[in-house]
Amino acid sequence: MHAPHLHPERSPFIDFAKGFSILTIVVFHYLLTLELRGSLAQAIRVGGAGVHLFMFASGFGLALGKQQGFGQFLSRRFKKVLIPYYVVVTVIFGLNLLLGLYPAGFGAYLSHLFLYKMFIDDYNSSFGYHFWFISAIIQFYLAFPLIDRLVRRLTPGRAVATGLIVSLSYTSFVYLIGKGDQRVWNSFSLQFFWEFVLGMVIARTRLLPALLATAWPVVLASSLAGFAGMWLLAFMGGSVGRAFNDYFSFIGYTSACLLVYKIGTHGIRPLAQAFTAIGSFSYSLYLIHYLVLHLYLHLVRIGQPRLIDLTVALALSLLGAFYVEKGMQWLLSQLDRSRPASTLALTGSEG
Repeated sequence: MHAPHLHPERSPFIDFAKGFSILTIVVFHYLLTLELRGSLAQAIRVGGAGVHLFMFASGFGLALGKQQGFGQFLSRRFKKVLIPYYVVVTVIFGLNLLLGLYPAGFGAYLSHLFLYKMFIDDYNSSFGYHFWFISAIIQFYLAFPLIDRLVRRLTPGRAVATGLIVSLSYTSFVYLIGKGDQRVWNSFSLQFFWEFVLGMVIARTRLLPALLATAWPVVLASSLAGFAGMWLLAFMGGSVGRAFNDYFSFIGYTSACLLVYKIGTHGIRPLAQAFTAIGSFSYSLYLIHYLVLHLYLHLVRIGQPRLIDLTVALALSLLGAFYVEKGMQWLLSQLDRSRPASTLALTGSEG
């Protein structure tokens, strides 16, 4: 997910992590269409855990961003996130009128444009299950000045502890009111608050190089322990376990990503290069991957997709996202050029 650009001091690991996480998320979404059962159905959910790592990366990137007023901050972030989002959603809406890909209509389209879909469960995942993420990231942008002030006032340890308490409290609240299965509740930004704050703290304390230097046996053990905790909670903890397994999911998935990063940077370099390259257009890939799959299945008239169909759709999504990213960059550059010189002087260059 490329839209929230990071500061020039960003770590190569963050760029790698964005590509790694979005690709596993896309593969997870595609594999869901196979209607797998039993242990396989649960195993593929590991890919969906990439969203937790991206929340961490978002906090990391924003913490390294330039100091600016709230209005300038929102203008820059919303331009990079919302304009591509609006373009893609509008294209989807138009295609939907012609092809009938989704049951959603004009009301759902308006909920995307005016962002109130984040409060209505039927709209939150309209035109694609994955669009819930946009709601969560917008919530973080709106609250960022307050979050930033909190993190700056507390010691690193207390900031992370506070973030964890907030997320655990919110998770408990959602479970107790019986809303754990509703997307507008279980994917609200507070659910991911601790991951976002952790990313900010790691960025501000410059701890990432030390974490990246962790010996691979320790990283492997951390990944196995995280996934074991995730599995135990999901399979043996009932509804309570499923509500709280995100915390172990983040640990297991992030450690697995770090392990692959180590393999790529110290051994199979094309592996690291491939994920980093995907990271450069990952937001566009996230936006269009469901549309590409649904268009492909519609045009070839396939009811139940096969693995080969998903492979073709994935290749088309990667290729399409690369060119969509190029187009979005051109569009944003044209919008920048159209701004008055006085406005550019006030806001400075985009970082």
